[in-house]
Amino acid sequence: MRSYQVVHGVDIKNTNGLPVITRIDDDDVMGNATELTVYLKPDYSNVSADKFSVRNMAQFRTHAESEGAFNVDNGLFEIYQNSLLKNVGGPINPDAWTLFFIKGPGWVANDQLVQRVIMGASGNESDIALNVAISQNGVLFRVFETEERTVEGAYRLPEVDVSLADRASPSLFTLTFSTKYGMQLRDGGQIVSQSDDKRPLGTGFGANDYQIFYACRGSWGELGIVNADLSAPENEVLLKSIENFLMGLHGIPAGPQ
Repeated sequence: MRSYQVVHGVDIKNTNGLPVITRIDDDDVMGNATELTVYLKPDYSNVSADKFSVRNMAQFRTHAESEGAFNVDNGLFEIYQNSLLKNVGGPINPDAWTLFFIKGPGWVANDQLVQRVIMGASGNESDIALNVAISQNGVLFRVFETEERTVEGAYRLPEVDVSLADRASPSLFTLTFSTKYGMQLRDGGQIVSQSDDKRPLGTGFGANDYQIFYACRGSWGELGIVNADLSAPENEVLLKSIENFLMGLHGIPAGPQ
């Protein structure tokens, strides 16, 4: 996000050639997240015959590039090819972070592939990584320990049954972590899983060292990463404001559906 100062009562006679700032509702909420490092919003995508990218609104003039095609419909990405976003441009704090994302209603399977919301790009299967996935049938929410591409593996958080195929409304998932508080998963603003795993990321946290929406299909919405554990008591107000804003924007009911 870019910061600017509003000065009232100034009369500028000639505005030709001056840059114009267009505010959106997201600014009032996300602008308060000073550690926001990634914010992808479907409406700020470049969709053309030969180029697909999404602006990272948390970084200046940065666009995540897609290796597959997608459309944008009713404020959601509609992914219909094997796709991933790379060169996202937002470094992640290995010691404290929060990932939040919108999943559109229903579930579209991609053969027998696990759909990875975020995953390191190196294939390092030794060090702790940020590897968040939904099982092939859209039932289980999984947080893998490393960048392993396997269907099942070692998890940092107990699996959660989210049964996305049965959900008629979009969903908001918020995953928080810090070396102080461990890991917590929230579904619709309510805690559904947590663990005492306090191991920091060991790989895949550089600005362009991870991929988003790897092998995903169907509808997905806003995705953000904050370099802070929003489950910490001092961040409670910010966490609630982000969740309430996104849930209101997409008509998401409170709690698991």
